[in-house]
Amino acid sequence: MRKQGIDRTRALIGSRHLRGIFLMLIVFGSLKLKADARAFLLPSYADLTTKADVIAICEPISEKNVTTSYVNGSPDFKYLETTFKIDVLYKGMVVGNSLKLIHGSPDYHLPDGPLFMTFFNDHAPVAPYWLLFLKSRSDDKFEPVTKNDDALSFKKVRDAFP
Repeated sequence: MRKQGIDRTRALIGSRHLRGIFLMLIVFGSLKLKADARAFLLPSYADLTTKADVIAICEPISEKNVTTSYVNGSPDFKYLETTFKIDVLYKGMVVGNSLKLIHGSPDYHLPDGPLFMTFFNDHAPVAPYWLLFLKSRSDDKFEPVTKNDDALSFKKVRDAFP
């Protein structure tokens, strides 16, 4: 009686289809599946537009380290002040033809931490033009709409023609 049960099990495992399923169960069962990433939602252009006080296409001019943080921002992060020349202003009001943006520095490394970025590599702009979605501050400077995930408030403007 016992031999028939063993033969039946071998017959089931011996079929190609079930052998593949059995092998997948063994492989996936032995893996340690763990999600370490921080979950966040990508804001839509509609969300960014609604939340922004200023929307502009700008050219980065200069960047420097500052001790200023976001309004209610963490003092533990490093921050940059980037000066931009405004080329096109879509929404809001800015005094003059430039603006100063306070944003997090990518020098602050934290696993699954904030999405900070810089507009310069080796003193040269990463891209010539950026679409910026910004919130006004009381000191006539601006900060990203998506605080602590700065990179989501900035979009590279690419040429329409190569």
